[in-house]
Amino acid sequence: MPSEFKSNEAKVVYATDRLPSSEGENEALTYGYQRSGYLACGVSTVTFGEGEDWPELVRQSLVRRRDHPLHTVLSKNQELFRFPDTNLYAKANEKGSTSKEELARSEAEANEQLHALIHQRLEHAQGHDAYVFIHGYNESFEEAAITMAQLWHFLGRVGVPIVYSWPAGGKGVLSYTNDLESAEFTVWHLKRFLTSLASCPDIERIHVIAHSRGSNVTLAALREMHLYHEGAGVETRQTLKLGNVILAAPDLDLEVANQRILPEGLLAVPSRMTIYISGKDRAMGISSWLFGGLARLGKATLGALTPIQRERLQTVPSFDLIDARTKRGDWSGHNYFYQSPAVSSDVILILRDYLDPGKESGRPLRKGPPHYWIIDDNYPQFNPG
Repeated sequence: MPSEFKSNEAKVVYATDRLPSSEGENEALTYGYQRSGYLACGVSTVTFGEGEDWPELVRQSLVRRRDHPLHTVLSKNQELFRFPDTNLYAKANEKGSTSKEELARSEAEANEQLHALIHQRLEHAQGHDAYVFIHGYNESFEEAAITMAQLWHFLGRVGVPIVYSWPAGGKGVLSYTNDLESAEFTVWHLKRFLTSLASCPDIERIHVIAHSRGSNVTLAALREMHLYHEGAGVETRQTLKLGNVILAAPDLDLEVANQRILPEGLLAVPSRMTIYISGKDRAMGISSWLFGGLARLGKATLGALTPIQRERLQTVPSFDLIDARTKRGDWSGHNYFYQSPAVSSDVILILRDYLDPGKESGRPLRKGPPHYWIIDDNYPQFNPG
């Protein structure tokens, strides 16, 4: 690993359409749950432990039980630039407007600044891939940045880590409905960001890891971008440089997911799409209740699939449905993709080593029907089941 990355700090690139939220003039920059008309970009510094040197951090990262907890905190946010506000686009579309030149300049400046930031981060990195994490419902900016920093650390600090944080985490009993609307609000900004990121010449591949409601945001953005590129006669995967798309515990109506993914060829957009599901995900049960009992994709285990859906699985290329039957995690069972060592190990084998599922490929998952796999707490040891 390059010496530049050997410290107890992890610097994560961020993009967010949350409004800044600080307690006072002298307080550190933070972002709340309210929406912004612009997309802000910068760098978050995440710190592991309290002054541990690199050898000690490596040792604590590899033991089964640590000598002491390694508290992970977001210590600093540094906003560097912003993409144009949506109001500027509205003005530019008005007849006879002189704002088009201003919009073009603002867009070009933001693109150049993003490309310069990515170039700087990849100058000493191993590999030239970008890893974009899109969080889910009721998650704060801080929590999302820390999750991406932890994932990047265990990836071996390769490529460039990016967190895309949308305005989730509202207060009170209506926070879920507020987040649902904010998930729709952020789609346009996500499309703008992914387009700009893909145009960066230093980036070879972009991998997207979406959790919970972030899966809905991701699929909506990719679908609209795919339709646009198809209409323009352009190859979507090549233009967006999409490698892996991982949907972890997706909080999405199962039939809506079918409509978005299958009929319009969305599975052909990334090199591979992987969906992690779990029958133990209590949060998916609550979500299903809130939506009147409709089945959720994140809980679509083999027994929950209809015969037609099982048949579809057998014919879909470059797609895997992984049933996480693990015990590690919080009370909700919803954050297993990073709280369970077994599942997070598999995520790393996909992203870092680009391995296909199966014992012969180095990912010894238990095999079910075609494209359906099972993972348990012993993974990555092989358990024939």
